[in-house]
Amino acid sequence: MSISAIACYDTYAMANVVVFHHVLGLTEGVLQFAESLRADGHNVWCPDLFKGKHFESLEEGCKYEEDVMGWEGMIAESEKAVADVPADAYFLGFSMGAVYAQRLAELRPGAKGAILMHGCVQGGFFATEWPAGVRLQIHQTSGDPWTDMSTMATLCEQVGGELYEYPGPGHILSDPVFPEYNAETAELILGRVKNFLRG
Repeated sequence: MSISAIACYDTYAMANVVVFHHVLGLTEGVLQFAESLRADGHNVWCPDLFKGKHFESLEEGCKYEEDVMGWEGMIAESEKAVADVPADAYFLGFSMGAVYAQRLAELRPGAKGAILMHGCVQGGFFATEWPAGVRLQIHQTSGDPWTDMSTMATLCEQVGGELYEYPGPGHILSDPVFPEYNAETAELILGRVKNFLRG
């Protein structure tokens, strides 16, 4: 069952959370992850930055992100997607989406935190320093060829964030669309995200 991109806003919800998808597009797996957070009592926004487009490979998705949308276009799309989201939001992103989640967490006044799944950039890329009071949680696969564990470890050390490393090769363990998907690990990640949002 799919969910709408914009949550029905509930002022009594535990947290406001924006979930950005990876380069394959807004898949059913990402939507289900967002729905699990909504079922836990959060307001959840799950925008489609690719406007309905889906891709079969990371290379195809990256080409669309870089050559068609472009960096400025992706930033504009992510900004537009959160225009009506309350300031005190958490920004969660899968892979590509983690970059735009991190950017908003660093630059948007009032942001509560960033949850970066299988991707991040080094500290100081968006802001000269990590904003005070903005929480950080990162989930990463040890054998991921697309990301750099040392970048994530350094960022977490700088800001006092949480870093979780999962064994195995592959990029995204938490979405069934990927061949390396691991249901047990995906459930562990989801549980840790929920605990982080409750804190």
